[in-house]
Amino acid sequence: MERLRALLNPLPKDKNEVTEKMSTWMNGLTETEKTSFEAFLEEMRKKYPQGMPVITP
Repeated sequence: MERLRALLNPLPKDKNEVTEKMSTWMNGLTETEKTSFEAFLEEMRKKYPQGMPVITP
């Protein structure tokens, strides 16, 4: 997650930039890390079927 935080700092300006940075991060993961992350995403999709809640600062 530290690598992802580093990629997303400073915050991307738009959705396309987020997508690019997420792809870069995913391509750098090991198979074990990818499997773990995909399981986490599936868990979050079940927990939040309408999408993640928006948190405003």
